[in-house]
Amino acid sequence: MSTRLDALRRMPRTIMAGGAVAVLALAGCSPVDSAGGTGDDNQTEVGSSSGEPVRGGSLTIGRPADIVSLDGNVLGEVQLLYADAVYNTLVELDDELQPQPELAESWELADDATSITLTLRNGVTFHDGKELTSADVKYTVERVADPVVGAPQLAAFAKLVTGVETPDDRTVTIAFSRALPNIFDFLEMLYIVDQATVEGPDATTVANGTGPFALAEWQPERSYTLTRNEDYWDDELPYLDEVVVQVAPDPQTMVVQLESGELDAVSNVPLNEVARLEDGGWKVTVTDPAGSYYIAANVSDPALTDPRVRQAINHAIDRERFVEQTLSGIGDPTALPWPLTSPAYDEEIDASMAYDLDEARRLLDDAGVDSLSLDLWSNGGQAPLVDFAQILQADLASIGVELNVETPEVPRWRELSQQANYTGLLSGPYGSSNFSPASLFLLSRPFNPETNQSNYAGEAYTALVEELWSATDDAAREEIYGRLNELLLEESFVMPIATNNLVMASDATVHGWGERRPNGGFDLREVWVDEG
Repeated sequence: MSTRLDALRRMPRTIMAGGAVAVLALAGCSPVDSAGGTGDDNQTEVGSSSGEPVRGGSLTIGRPADIVSLDGNVLGEVQLLYADAVYNTLVELDDELQPQPELAESWELADDATSITLTLRNGVTFHDGKELTSADVKYTVERVADPVVGAPQLAAFAKLVTGVETPDDRTVTIAFSRALPNIFDFLEMLYIVDQATVEGPDATTVANGTGPFALAEWQPERSYTLTRNEDYWDDELPYLDEVVVQVAPDPQTMVVQLESGELDAVSNVPLNEVARLEDGGWKVTVTDPAGSYYIAANVSDPALTDPRVRQAINHAIDRERFVEQTLSGIGDPTALPWPLTSPAYDEEIDASMAYDLDEARRLLDDAGVDSLSLDLWSNGGQAPLVDFAQILQADLASIGVELNVETPEVPRWRELSQQANYTGLLSGPYGSSNFSPASLFLLSRPFNPETNQSNYAGEAYTALVEELWSATDDAAREEIYGRLNELLLEESFVMPIATNNLVMASDATVHGWGERRPNGGFDLREVWVDEG
């Protein structure tokens, strides 16, 4: 099936310059050097009418929600543009998920993957002038394990840390309780913070990172302003003098502000506006997916204890229609938890869970189910899922399943999700599928073998995940991926629907907007504005 996403992928790079394309274009395809530059003094953007990047200027960005904290360890989609501008991580993963130097200039992972030693970049300072040392890394690693910080994704990794040693100011050794070959995913998410700032009396109003921009002002629920860090460790970056991020809760209003010139760039473009913006000559970028939409089945609900019933529901999900009708063709329909580019994705296994109402009815008959009534709790903040609930309701009705649709507001939905005390089914979005496949089972709660929204626990599943976490050989991992994919479809306690792709847009003067890191961050360092 060809979707609108396929068409966007086929566009010239001057139109779609996100993801790996943007990385290569802005880096000039040159190797990364230890100073943080690209080794190429003549950086250009592919298809740019201006050629070399222009230093200076201001960029005004529209975002649908404000940040919730100035703390670099508080993560979440609304935080990532801010965190990536104000703070730095130890490494940055490239488009092949290979670690590249950031605050750490080199590292050595133990042969058994139970420890890693990192050497920090020399001469890095926080915005207040304090030098970065190994003590800051030790503090941050230990800090994110504390539930009070509110960083559950980071805590999932940090709880596996058994010790942090700092033999000198530039050397850090982190030891783990078991083999952790995917440790670089953790280091890609771990923004290093300053203890004196985050524990100080002004922690809620002051930010102090090592990143390319410093926080100049924050007006909660309205805007925040970032200014160039003149002492940034990469002398060539950033290009912009200032970035202003305005909060525009209404996505349609945000698009109008872009078209009127009030905004230079926006993220989270409504999918039904993409075609019109393209036709109007705006730069539109579809980012690589960082997660997917899904339906979870509460296996503690007596109606859903039989996996054949769950499989029947899975076969009744019209994923292609979901993409075409509710996502405006922007996304990849898939019953597996991975993006199609993931090494864990298997097209043949995915096809085995095709939309098939006859097979769904057969499975219900095998399970001895003549009729069934289920609740679906669809995240009220996710319009595509709310719309799709009506489609699924009609399809299930055709095989004798009554679906009662509830659309709770986000706080109530989050409560149901976290406590896993809902009845029937729950639909929402999940993230972290674009890291190493093993990390999904630590970072994304729907798939966590210890605690998930489905109340699912299976010895075979837990054993497979544990095996994957410790596997260091590519061939071994590939074999485990296949077994996990088959088990996930067989158990169908969580049912991915389609990838969740973010759409970003800007006017023609903005170059480099649209790139996102694997951790979901927006890299503003190499964004520039052609004001000529």
